[in-house]
Amino acid sequence: MSEHSMELPENYIPFDKYQGLGNDFIILDLADEAILRPEIFQLLANRRLGVGCDQIMVIMPANASQHNCDARIRIFNTDGSEAEACGNGTRCVIQVLAKKLRRSHIILDTKAGVLSGTMHSIGDVEVEQGRPRFKDEALDLCAYGLPGIVGHPVDIGNPHLVIFFSDDTIPDFERLGAVLEHHPKFENRTNVEFCCIDHNREQIRVWMWERGAGRTLACGSGACATAFVALKLELLGVDKSFVTIQMEGGNLKVSLDSSGVIRHRGDANFVFKGVFLTPK
Repeated sequence: MSEHSMELPENYIPFDKYQGLGNDFIILDLADEAILRPEIFQLLANRRLGVGCDQIMVIMPANASQHNCDARIRIFNTDGSEAEACGNGTRCVIQVLAKKLRRSHIILDTKAGVLSGTMHSIGDVEVEQGRPRFKDEALDLCAYGLPGIVGHPVDIGNPHLVIFFSDDTIPDFERLGAVLEHHPKFENRTNVEFCCIDHNREQIRVWMWERGAGRTLACGSGACATAFVALKLELLGVDKSFVTIQMEGGNLKVSLDSSGVIRHRGDANFVFKGVFLTPK
C-alpha cells in the first residue's frame, strides 16, 4: 500500500504495524475517541480474525493542559483492557511521531505520566520511562509452589511483579504467570517477570508475562522494572547504573540515573501499513 494519504469510508481505520524486540503493536493515529471500544481492540488484536498484535497504541491530540506535549497516547491490551504504560510500544510511537513531526525529540502524555523519548536514527529509539518505585515489601511466593522465592512489586506507571530465580530452570512460567497476574496484592492485576542473572552478572535473562496479553517476546516496562530491582538491591554488584536485559525477542539496554529516572534504548521497526474495517 502506498504511504500517501487516501480518502477512506468512515468505518475504515488506517493503522501502522510496528514491532520492538518481537513485541508487536498496532498504532492508530486518531482524533476521535468514539471507536475506543473493547470489542474493536479484541478484534484488531486477534491474529486469526483481525490484524494481530500484543498491544494497541492509540495516538491522540494532547490535552490543552499539557501544552508542552506533542501527543497523548492510550494503550490497550488484547483483551480490550486499558494499560498505563508500554515501553516497547512507546519507542515505536516515538519513531512514528518523530518522522511525522520531523524532529528527533518527542514528549508524550500518558496514563503513567509525561514521558519523553529520542529517535537517534531510524530503528534506534531511547525513552525516559519515569521513576520506578517499590510498591510494597517483597511477597513470599511459597503458596504458589515457589518455596524460598519472593516477588518484588514495582510501580513504573503500571504494575509489575519481578521474580528472581537462581538459574534459568523456571518451572512452568506460563501457568505461574496466568495465576500470579491475579495476585491479591494487585488491585488491577499485574505483569510478571521471571528473571535469572547470568553467571558474569552482566545480563539478566527475563521471560515476560504481560497482564491482559499473556506470554510475549519482550516487555519494555518489564525490562525497566527488572533492571530497577536488580540495580537498587545491588544484585549485580555495587556501583552499577545500567544492565542489559535479555528477553526472548532480543536485548534491551536499561540505565538508572542518580535522580531515579530509568531509560531504555532499543529497536523500533516498521512492519506494514493497512486499513481495518470496523464493525458497525
